[in-house]
Formats: sequence, structure tokens, C-alpha cells
Amino acid sequence: MKTLTCLALVCALSFVSVGCGGGSDHPRIGENGVLSEGGDADAVLTGIDRDSYDELFKDIAAHDLVGVQQLITAGKVLQVMKGTKVLVIDVSLASTRVRILDGEYSGKVVWVPFEMVMKTGAGGH
Repeated sequence: MKTLTCLALVCALSFVSVGCGGGSDHPRIGENGVLSEGGDADAVLTGIDRDSYDELFKDIAAHDLVGVQQLITAGKVLQVMKGTKVLVIDVSLASTRVRILDGEYSGKVVWVPFEMVMKTGAGGH
């Protein structure tokens, strides 16, 4: 029974981590999408690497706006315009690694929250 439960958990995590959910508004690995903040902001905050992404969201959770601004000033966090086209490179439970395809940061690879990457044409785009 334990083996079956562990196997089910591994399968479920694998299913989520590769973005295989049918009917999802989120692109899978290898698909194009767009950044969508979901609120009134014009830009999406993105980490230039996994550590910067983690630090950004720790600062946000702590309501440390000075810390967020320091990450931006240090170039560890980029403010990428909502609607920017991206290519999904990797997907995990809470984050997505994307290559920016247009705009000021075209060609750069960044980490963003999973829910902020939408299929082209989904979510009003």
C-alpha cells in the first residue's frame, strides 16, 4: 500500500512538473505563452535565477518593499512588461522558467510564478 501511495504521489508530481494538465490555460514545456500579472500592474517581477526568484518571494511574503527594490536595483529581479511573449523551458509546482522572446529583455531566461504564464490567447491575451 505504501509503495502504491508513493508511486501515485511521484506520478502526480511528475504530471504537474511537466505542465501536462489538459485544458489548462498555462503552456507546457516547449510552448509559447505570454506573461500575465492578473492585476493592475503593467509589469511582472521575475528572478534572473532560481535563488533570486526565491529571495524575491521571501521579500514579498515579508512585505519587505525595500528588499524587493534592492533586488531590482542589483539586477537580480527584472520588471518585464505584461503581455511579453515567452517560451516555457521548465515548469515546477509553483514556478516556471521561461526565455523572453520580445521586448527589452529578449533572449534572457527568468523565473516567474506558474500562474503568471498563460497560453497565447488565454486570459484575455
